[in-house]
Amino acid sequence: MIPPASLTLVAVAPEHRRRGIGDRLTRAFLREMASRGTDRVKLAVSVSNEAALSLYVKQGWRVAGCYRSSEDRLAYRLIYEVASPATREDRAA
Repeated sequence: MIPPASLTLVAVAPEHRRRGIGDRLTRAFLREMASRGTDRVKLAVSVSNEAALSLYVKQGWRVAGCYRSSEDRLAYRLIYEVASPATREDRAA
């Protein structure tokens, strides 16, 4: 089994936000992880970053917990279960 991947940073310049760029970048990353056989992707998002949390939840990420970061800030731990090409074939059968 391939260990979970981590999405470390998705950043969009403020003047380009709310145009779907973050969504497209994240989905492209998830497709790439599926093509590599990764089963699960994890990430952390600050509890104060409501826009990012909303984006990820709409994409199907689930909140798997909350913790204090090294900067003593609260962050959500999110998990995305990747449907690899093999998994999609199994589901279709």
